[in-house]
Amino acid sequence: MLPEALASEVVQAVPTWAAREGFENNAEAIAGAKIFASSGCTACHTYLGTGSSNQGAPDLSNEGTRGKSKQQLADYIKDPSKFGNNVMPKFGFSDEQLNQLATFLDASKGPK
Repeated sequence: MLPEALASEVVQAVPTWAAREGFENNAEAIAGAKIFASSGCTACHTYLGTGSSNQGAPDLSNEGTRGKSKQQLADYIKDPSKFGNNVMPKFGFSDEQLNQLATFLDASKGPK
């Protein structure tokens, strides 16, 4: 298991993530990555080697290759229980934050 990182340390990884994933010129994806990094998502998910896989949560480094639309991603994050996931909590993100998170995940196609 990877060592747990503080949210502030995880946020510092965002520019590296953006460069490795190729979304460094996508302000919406970068905003979503910052939300992902600062909201505790890496307590259960991994992303390019950062985070942990508590509760069996998947690595999200290539989530954008799984064929889900940004709206599907946003809907899932908004209320995972509607999709049978009763482990992931509802975080109460605003519609703008959900869109940014979905843009980030959609841009995550694996390291370039």
